[in-house]
Amino acid sequence: MRKRTDVKTWVVISVFSVALGAAGTAAGQIIYVDTDGPADFNNIQAAINAAADGDTIRVGPGEYRESINYHGKAITVKSEEGPYITTIRGAGGSVVTFSSGETQEAILEGFTITGGSGTKHHYSSRGGGIFCINGSSPTIVRNIITGNSTTHGGGIYCEDSHMVIAGNIITNNSAWSYTSGGQGGAMMSYGSQPIIVNNTIVGNTCREFDHASGVAFYGSQPLIINCVIYANYTMSHPWQNYDISGVASEQVSHCLIGDGQFAGENGNISEDPLLVDQEGGDFHLLPDSPCIDTGTNHITIDLPIDIDSEPRISDGDLDSTPIIDMGADELCVPTTTTAADIFCKPKVDFGFTTPEDPILQETLKVWNIGEQELIIDDIRIEGADAGDFRLSTAEHLPISVPLLGDAAIQLEFRPTTPGKNSQAEVVILSNDPDEPDLRVSLQGHFQGVIHVPTDYPTTIG
Repeated sequence: MRKRTDVKTWVVISVFSVALGAAGTAAGQIIYVDTDGPADFNNIQAAINAAADGDTIRVGPGEYRESINYHGKAITVKSEEGPYITTIRGAGGSVVTFSSGETQEAILEGFTITGGSGTKHHYSSRGGGIFCINGSSPTIVRNIITGNSTTHGGGIYCEDSHMVIAGNIITNNSAWSYTSGGQGGAMMSYGSQPIIVNNTIVGNTCREFDHASGVAFYGSQPLIINCVIYANYTMSHPWQNYDISGVASEQVSHCLIGDGQFAGENGNISEDPLLVDQEGGDFHLLPDSPCIDTGTNHITIDLPIDIDSEPRISDGDLDSTPIIDMGADELCVPTTTTAADIFCKPKVDFGFTTPEDPILQETLKVWNIGEQELIIDDIRIEGADAGDFRLSTAEHLPISVPLLGDAAIQLEFRPTTPGKNSQAEVVILSNDPDEPDLRVSLQGHFQGVIHVPTDYPTTIG
């Protein structure tokens, strides 16, 4: 999916005036880290130990199996190629610790933070991914915080902090305790004033329903702007999400909150954010997402790029008024591309069907995010189980799709074999020079019914 390369003007109201776009520009030396090459160090903590205030530590791609502590230093630790290919996997306890009064000049940028189990504090483990106490107020920007688990604050725990959390994806973290139930699968804040801007906080869990599985605040005064907080569930009530707790409506602005809190106030909404593939870990916005151009440009920090290092703010809906999107991703449309560009979700899952409900239907939307008209010449289904799926598209081929327009492909799942998992692909042939035969996975399951004879024994003894 191509994105534009020009940068429109953004508006910044300087309340706390944190310049994230200038991370690493303070005077100081640059220290290099990589896993096995000619860098200064082969682990991040050794580089931190050697650094002085104002230094920047640049980390090459790879996985670093360690837990790190800033030890009060005003330094920037930044990956060279972004969070998708640069991981800090915890070696025990919290993955990243700020406990020595670090300021917002202590910056962590561009990593996947995973494998944390938290630090013992107040009789329980806290901060699986990031642990922040004792007045420490670091800046956490453009990271993917995932796969961490502890009692309180699975992804992040902050206490007595003014930390900045901006442009991150926080997903698949958990807060778990048999005694207290756990609090804040994504984040727990205690007695703090965090600034939380343009984060995507999705798919985190905690144990009990009376505690928020997304972000939980206690005695805190957060500022939450332009965030997507959605589908965070408790293990005791997996059918019902509980995304945020402990905040007042005036502290939340222009956010999508899935559990319905604050909807209709301060630009907040509550609906499906329409992410590309949430279950598969792709949190980019689909072209018809309600998050596009619905944030507010009046934010307290300068956030010039998104999680993919793509420029923001972009005019995602092409109405000539660039407005920042909600969440960590900024949908950008091309301004220099001269070809058609096809885009759609990577898979369609029909779920389960039964003999009582033998036919399931789904709609696959296809967008043109290029500059020229997209022409869909043919659509077909291929694969070993292709016979279990049908095309029922009403439009006649070829289909013409203008810039940012879409076409709807109607699909049916009509299985015949009970107990079978069916898989196939939709193949879409078009004039996109990069993807002339786009393939989309199809899957579905025919649950079927097992008939038990009346004389069949159903008990033993």
